[in-house]
Amino acid sequence: MLLAVPLRPRVRLAAWAAVGLAGLALGFALNTRPQNLAGNNFLHYYLGAKYRIDYGDFYRVIQAGRDAPQVGFRDLDHPAARVRGTDPDRRAYYIDLLREKGAAFDPLVALDSLAAEARTTGAISAEAAEILRGALPEDEHAAFVEDLKRSAGPANRRPLTDDYGYNGSPFYGLLRQADPALHRALEPGMAEVGLVWQILAALGFVWIVGAAIGLPVAARVASAALLFASWDFEGYALPGLVFGELWVPVAIAAFALSRDRPVLAGAAIAWAGLVKLFPFVLVLPALVLGARSLLRRAPGAALPAWVPRLLFATAAFALVLGLVTLPFGRSWGEFLDKIRSEFLGVRMLNVVSFGQGLLLLGVRPHSWLLPILQAAGLLIAACMFLADRESDRGVTLARRALVLVAATGLFVGSWPNYYAVLPLVLLPHYAREHPRLTAALAAGFALSFLLPEFDATVLREQPWLHIVKLVPYWAAPIVMLALELRQVPWSARARRLVTPVTAALALAAVLEVGRMSASRDHEAQAGDHMARRDARGAVREYRLAGRFTPGNSTLHMSEAVALMAAGETAAARNRFERAVKLDPADPVIRDNFARMLL
Repeated sequence: MLLAVPLRPRVRLAAWAAVGLAGLALGFALNTRPQNLAGNNFLHYYLGAKYRIDYGDFYRVIQAGRDAPQVGFRDLDHPAARVRGTDPDRRAYYIDLLREKGAAFDPLVALDSLAAEARTTGAISAEAAEILRGALPEDEHAAFVEDLKRSAGPANRRPLTDDYGYNGSPFYGLLRQADPALHRALEPGMAEVGLVWQILAALGFVWIVGAAIGLPVAARVASAALLFASWDFEGYALPGLVFGELWVPVAIAAFALSRDRPVLAGAAIAWAGLVKLFPFVLVLPALVLGARSLLRRAPGAALPAWVPRLLFATAAFALVLGLVTLPFGRSWGEFLDKIRSEFLGVRMLNVVSFGQGLLLLGVRPHSWLLPILQAAGLLIAACMFLADRESDRGVTLARRALVLVAATGLFVGSWPNYYAVLPLVLLPHYAREHPRLTAALAAGFALSFLLPEFDATVLREQPWLHIVKLVPYWAAPIVMLALELRQVPWSARARRLVTPVTAALALAAVLEVGRMSASRDHEAQAGDHMARRDARGAVREYRLAGRFTPGNSTLHMSEAVALMAAGETAAARNRFERAVKLDPADPVIRDNFARMLL
């Protein structure tokens, strides 16, 4: 409402300050409650930066440090699965442990009794000690175990090993070494200090962004208030240890662009990009203008001097800073594997990208539509930088660069909600000319925050409600892109292309959603046939579903299972081989195929 209601400047400033202080107080109070203090977000970054454990072994080593069995936690190499998540797998695990220990036991007793036997014989402790010896230097074992004991929270807290592991980059791990808390045992008060640092960093971020895009003081206060009123910031970003290390350099890069300081901008982009990869998108303006100067030979298309300087500075700083991290533990290859498995290997609940909406509509991850729409989104965003007039430089260039970051969720597959805070910070700028529109966008975010959390059962059961929750995350950057693109000088040919291209993309989306819907219907009917023990009917429906989605490895696996039930072993093997070929990393497919072969 404050974005649209006409108020005297002092009253507006006081109102925004009150909103910001209320949000700040609420966020601090929520994150310092006993059940939230030193929460999982904080602990992942604290433990991950302090102890140089391989990314894929992070939870395995935590289980060992707790002297716990290696069962039930998330498999970080295959995040959709659990390590020994089924009773048969756990039984086999305990039997193997007891055999290695040389203990006498009855393999047919109940699973709980088998687990208790593995504990009392010392088999679990022996395995834990061996894992620790292989993962950490001996002089760190005691400190690691002590930190885990001190990190134990209330029983109602989500288990630490139920998340997706530590995903800090090698550069982030090096940065954190400057934190004195990292060189002491985990103590009460460290989480509060982390909160204070992130709050100060958030204020600095907003202030630098405001300076970069020419916001007056009152508008910067409004930006800070909107940020602190965001549940994505309060509930997700604030309790972690990465917001400042990531977003302050992004703001500095924008500020440097606004002041024609390409070397500083390149250094800041490299810094932020080495913390989280997506800030490297900030080189897109330079790439667009560089390509424009190569493709157009008109006198006015000369390459701006700042473009090569920014690209060289970004590459040079990224190379140097990336190499500096190498002697300190984790490699960049391991980090990239971790990011790939985490963000591409599982459908995370709190992803707010446009692609997530298509998935909720039934479009499967392997669909051709997703990369086409993502490429279209990136191309549209790139069009903001086609012009190089005087009016397109300075604060305009900085603002459009920030809009580009805000719109990243439109052209990447995985964009968590805690990255989607920038649109709120930019709203006060657009409110100066479009108060009602920006107020509606802010109200949309407020509605989204009021809806159930991303992991709520009702959202999984009602995809339409989940889509309603996601719409504000798409609407805000789309509106900002549209407002910026209106200022770009378009040729008559380009204007004529907009309508047919948009219509073609919309038609393609509708047809693809229909294709996937038909496949899902046949798949559901196949499931009904299997429930009635009609294996041949299930095979028929799975094949019909496969005609609509031939690249769906899960369908081929399901058809193979139905063929096995129908007694057609050779055909089942053929379907399994096809499923494995389509998705060789899927542990469920490999496990079912192995069971068939046995």
